[in-house]
Amino acid sequence: MFGEVRLVLKLVALGVIFGFIVVVAVKRMGPDWCRAYTKFCMNRQWPLFLFGAVFFFSLSALCFVQQRFFLGIFHSLMTLLEVFVLVKYGFQTLTPELEKFIDEWDPFSASPEK
Repeated sequence: MFGEVRLVLKLVALGVIFGFIVVVAVKRMGPDWCRAYTKFCMNRQWPLFLFGAVFFFSLSALCFVQQRFFLGIFHSLMTLLEVFVLVKYGFQTLTPELEKFIDEWDPFSASPEK
């Protein structure tokens, strides 16, 4: 059981390290790439979010069947996060107003320019 807790903590720590590397790489790619990726994600990408939710749900079910409860809980939380993103952003169509807002937005500032 403690080995499983260590594994979950390692996964979280690796996620933080991976996230930091991704942020550094994205900052080097520049604002134009960030804007293009934001437009891609905000334009009806429900199949991607649904795939992520099904993926994490299947991992969660597998972990619970194997009686690896901490990993099952971890994957269940990831499933809930994917479902939240699916509901909030998955069916949203990119409107001209939102596209204009993204074009004027500096992804590396704390708030959008007015």
